Amino acid sequence: LASILLGTFAAFVMLLLFSLGHLPIYERPSYNGEEGASLWSLAVGLLVSIVSFTSWKSRQQVFLDRICINHEDADMKTEAIFSLAGVLKASK
Repeated sequence: LASILLGTFAAFVMLLLFSLGHLPIYERPSYNGEEGASLWSLAVGLLVSIVSFTSWKSRQQVFLDRICINHEDADMKTEAIFSLAGVLKASK
């Protein structure tokens, strides 16, 4: 959610800067009388979203035992519970 909000905010800032004339226009062939276009909002919004999504560090650490432990097979569940100490010791 944070990366989406940051990307949207960055795209809005680029839209505002483009509207005020601080960013150049991308010249393209005119099909219906339009002067040009701005790719700033799309490019910067997408870039900020991707960078924040890949580099965001969560403050919470989560242990996903639903994925790690088979809750349907009693023997496998018992074996997994006994091996949790080794898993936790090897984790950060």
